[in-house]
Amino acid sequence: MADDEVLLTNSIVSLARHYGRYGYCRITALLSADGWRVNHKRAERIWRQEGLKVPARHPKHGRPWLNDGSCIRLGPEHRNHVWAYDFVFDRTREGWPLKLLNVVDEFTRQCLAIEVGRQQSARDVLRTLVGLMLRHAILDGGRSLSYHAFKAKERTTTMNDFLPAIDKIASEITARDASNVDKVGEFPSATISALGKEGLLGLLTSKEVGGLGLGPRQAAQVVERLARECGSSAMVVCMHYCGAAVIEKFGSEAVRKEIAAGEHLTTLAFSEAGSRSHFWAPVSSAKKCDKGIQLDAQKSWVTTANHADSYVWSSQPVAAEGPSTIWLV
Repeated sequence: MADDEVLLTNSIVSLARHYGRYGYCRITALLSADGWRVNHKRAERIWRQEGLKVPARHPKHGRPWLNDGSCIRLGPEHRNHVWAYDFVFDRTREGWPLKLLNVVDEFTRQCLAIEVGRQQSARDVLRTLVGLMLRHAILDGGRSLSYHAFKAKERTTTMNDFLPAIDKIASEITARDASNVDKVGEFPSATISALGKEGLLGLLTSKEVGGLGLGPRQAAQVVERLARECGSSAMVVCMHYCGAAVIEKFGSEAVRKEIAAGEHLTTLAFSEAGSRSHFWAPVSSAKKCDKGIQLDAQKSWVTTANHADSYVWSSQPVAAEGPSTIWLV
């Protein structure tokens, strides 16, 4: 054994403890910088002899880690110090999906909240946590343990996420009610309600107000699937999407939020007596009055009729140029 073997071994072990992510090659370079005359082969022999190794690479996010590869586990020290939250999924007896947000105090093991909904966005989670912080008067901060559902980047919503629900609605609800809808003129309330619960009435509404943020192609897929079972139901939904597209572009945020929540059904009111098929050139009038605008028309072929919550209505302009003006009634 060389005279400096013990000193060299102690130096290598000391450097390995201090530089936990360095292997024997980097350690050899540090030894040379300190004045040791040693090559990497000798350093490797001592490295293996002492059982040294580079620990696995640490996650970029998560618990604090030490150089030896162990992590620092910081347990809760008092009530409201650490909260853990995650999603649990379930279905109703009818098969509709449920998404439950659970928040637990890690110190007391008390469940602070269970929020249930068909869908829960990042804003919904934040709203729940802020409400709990205000309720428990948390002013000095704290920590939270959030799991992969919250750490992952938000996944882009695609039509494939909703195809099973659309098919279930069409085959079980729309097909069941098709006979009464066509024979006796019954409004397809069950189909519309089911689409609203799944968020599909807000398919064209932007995500900023809670909608799905999809486009006309996806809307056409919904209409096509419903039309296989009931053409009248499909037409109601088609006219709703037509009106919703206009409202999304020019409507108020309040109405857009109602559509996104499945609580607002709209339609077009373009066709009218006297205009024949030229619905883009209405003969109805719009006049200013003390309370706003007075619309005068004999609208016909208004899909959804009095079941709609609003009508995208066309008339002659009050003052602007062009053949028509669009109103939300």
